[in-house]
Amino acid sequence: MNVAVVFGGNTVEHEISILTGIQVLNSIHPKKYHVIPIFLNKSNQFMIGENFDCVDTFRRNDVILEEVMITQAGVKKKGKFSKIIPIDVVINATHGYGCESGELAGFFSILNIPYTSSDVLAASIGQDKITFKKILNYDHIPTLPFLSYDEEDFKTKKEEIIQEVETFKYPVIVKPSNLGSSIGIKKVLDQEQLLLALHQAFKYDKRVLIEPMLESFREFNCAVLDRLTSSVEEVITNHSFLTFEDKYESTTEHILPAHISNDLENEIMELAKKVYKTIQNKGVSRIDFLYDTQNNQLYVNEINTIPGSLAYYLFEDKGIYFDELLDILIEKAIQEDYYRKQKIKSFPSNALNFQGKQSKLKIK
Repeated sequence: MNVAVVFGGNTVEHEISILTGIQVLNSIHPKKYHVIPIFLNKSNQFMIGENFDCVDTFRRNDVILEEVMITQAGVKKKGKFSKIIPIDVVINATHGYGCESGELAGFFSILNIPYTSSDVLAASIGQDKITFKKILNYDHIPTLPFLSYDEEDFKTKKEEIIQEVETFKYPVIVKPSNLGSSIGIKKVLDQEQLLLALHQAFKYDKRVLIEPMLESFREFNCAVLDRLTSSVEEVITNHSFLTFEDKYESTTEHILPAHISNDLENEIMELAKKVYKTIQNKGVSRIDFLYDTQNNQLYVNEINTIPGSLAYYLFEDKGIYFDELLDILIEKAIQEDYYRKQKIKSFPSNALNFQGKQSKLKIK
C-alpha cells in the first residue's frame, strides 16, 4: 500500500507540522507500507527529497528538493515521461489555517484520494474559533462567554468594542479566530493593552475572539478517534495561559493520566465525544478544556482537528502506540472513502436536452 505523508504548508504552524511529519515518518511501519514523504513548502508546492525523516534536513538551506504534482493517478515528477506513483491514502500532517482548515481535505476529495483528517466542513469549523463556539452553544455544550469582531468593527467602532469588552472586566484574553498553537494570543489588563492586542491579532487574522479570563482554573486535553477516547491529560504552566513556548519550547508539566476524580474524567471524555460528533469530525482530534476550580465548571476551549504529533502520546496509556494509531487512521480513512463513494453522485435530468425554450431558460 502506498501511503503519502504530507506536511509543511504556508501557515504560521509550518515548523510544527514539520515536526509532526517527521514523527509520523519515524513511526509508520516500513514493512506494511510504501511511504512517500511529501513536503509542502511555504509557496504551497509539493516537494520530494532525501532524509525527510530527520529534523536536520529542514534546518539546512542546501537541501535538494524536487517539485512534484499530485493527481488522481498519484504522485508525478514534472516532465512528460516521468513515472507516476499511485497513492492509496494520504496521512495529512499539516497544521494551521490554509492547510488544516479544509483546503487539503477538499483537494484530496476532488482527486478521490482517501485521507486521514476531517473533511472540509469539520476542518473549517474546527479551525475557526468563533464559528466553532457558536455551534457548540447551539448544541448546549459549555464554553466561556465570548465576543467577536472583524477588521471593519475595529476600524469603525473602537469605543463600542471597549465598552462591550469591559462588561467582562479585565483581564481578558484576545485570540485570532483562525490560528492555532497559541500564536497571536494576548492577556489584556486594561484599555491600552486591549487596543494593542487587537491591532496585533488583526495582523494574523480578519476576525478575533475575546473571552474573560478565569481567575483559577486547570487545563485538560482529551483526544478522540471515532468512538475511542484517549486518557485525559492535565497541562500545567506558570503562565496565565498556555503559550506557544509552553507547547513547544519549554518544560511545561504534562500529567498523564490527570489526577482527577472519576466523575470529572468521565465528564471530559463524554464532552470530547459530543464535540467530535457535533462537528462531524474524522480522524484523530484533540479537544482542550478549561476547568473553573472556583465554580467547578468545565468548559470546552477549542478543538485541534489535526493535533500536534497526532496526539499519539495521549493514547499510549491505553496501550495504543504511534504505529498502531497510524494503522487505525489509515484503515478508517480507506473505509470512510469507500462509504463516501457509495453515495449517489448523479441525478437523471433532461436539462441539457431541453428543446425549444432555451432563450427563456433561467439558470439559478
